Amino acid sequence: MAYKDLIKVGYSKVLGDIHSSKIWNQIHRRLQRQIRRHFQGQTGRPEWLEVINKVQAARQENATLEIEGQCILIPAFRFDGVGIQAMLRICVMLLARQSNVTYVHLPFMKLAHQNLDPIGHALTPEEWAVKWEAFFNFGKDEFHIADLANVMGEANLAKHLSVRRHQFGTPQDDRDMLLNFIEKIRGHDSGVSGIYTFDLKICRQSRKYRLFLDAEFIQLLQEKFETNGYKPEEILFKEQYLNIAIHIRRGDVWGACQAGSKERKYARRLVSEAYYVELIQRLWNFFESSSKPVRFHIFSDGQPDDFGQFAFIDEREAALKLESGILIENIQFHLCQNSIDAMYHMIKAPIFVPGKSTFSVVAVLLSNSYIFYENEICEFYQYNLLEKYMEKNPRFISLNELEERIDNVIEVLSSSRIMT
Repeated sequence: MAYKDLIKVGYSKVLGDIHSSKIWNQIHRRLQRQIRRHFQGQTGRPEWLEVINKVQAARQENATLEIEGQCILIPAFRFDGVGIQAMLRICVMLLARQSNVTYVHLPFMKLAHQNLDPIGHALTPEEWAVKWEAFFNFGKDEFHIADLANVMGEANLAKHLSVRRHQFGTPQDDRDMLLNFIEKIRGHDSGVSGIYTFDLKICRQSRKYRLFLDAEFIQLLQEKFETNGYKPEEILFKEQYLNIAIHIRRGDVWGACQAGSKERKYARRLVSEAYYVELIQRLWNFFESSSKPVRFHIFSDGQPDDFGQFAFIDEREAALKLESGILIENIQFHLCQNSIDAMYHMIKAPIFVPGKSTFSVVAVLLSNSYIFYENEICEFYQYNLLEKYMEKNPRFISLNELEERIDNVIEVLSSSRIMT
């Protein structure tokens, strides 16, 4: 079976239909060779080989994976967007560390929302996954799925993962089983051993069983990210401005709502343009006394026509005329750009206002900057993981409380250099 055919198998079938070692050979060994052949034969671009080598090298050196009597946690195979796939890996890694058990990293295998590379070549979902794997660098110093396959043998691992009781997936009847398992593993129950696969329910627990991200773990993720060696296509933030990045979720949510969809999963995630017009006016007023003029950077996968209240000067520069007649300039839209660069800039922005999106939540996690947040937007369930961390960390500021702290923020940002 060719890899591209193999990867079409949905998550609901992948774990249930593993019958031989061939799938492991194709996923964990042949994938890298196929990508190498593709880029050597068709484009000859050596930077892809560097990315692949980095992914292969990002594992523990001289470390032995012990499996006898151990509890091992693995993220599930998923083929959707990068935000939710990243959060799944973060949650499984966090649970493993909180419970003192072993995390085995599953590299991104295939991602939705295909993109272009910096040179403009269209990337397949599999090639795009390799880029994101190197960017986040979550597999650095972790055991990888290939390590587990090498210890157990591909056939034994495949057989093990096909057993239903070792899977914690999305079906509703898994809920009690998952909660019971989390309770046992956190209680260091010696009877819990084996290899377990987790899907999205691990990210969506009630408060009693919820995972809470802490400062030590977030620092670990940030250290992994900061050693990825990534350089963006351009540096957006200039020293002469006070730069504020804003993420506006559009794309699938906007398209569905515009088409008249009443589905809750879309309607509850759409934030109106009117909200962002008011937000920009509020922030512009707050920072009017700053020694540096404010420059807004809006990241979205929408189109200029989706932002009718803004006057676009060109494809990037825009202005906003308020009802009072005041004209707010210095607004830059970054629409449908390379999403890895968009993530990079949201992480590095001196001020970041996240949207109702898992993509935003991941940027918040990896950032060390000021995060201005709206309580309503943080009702999006992924922010629940950050609840306690946000309460204790002074760089998180609710927009309702910003006026009380604005002088301190201006002082800090006016004397700070742009992070690159």
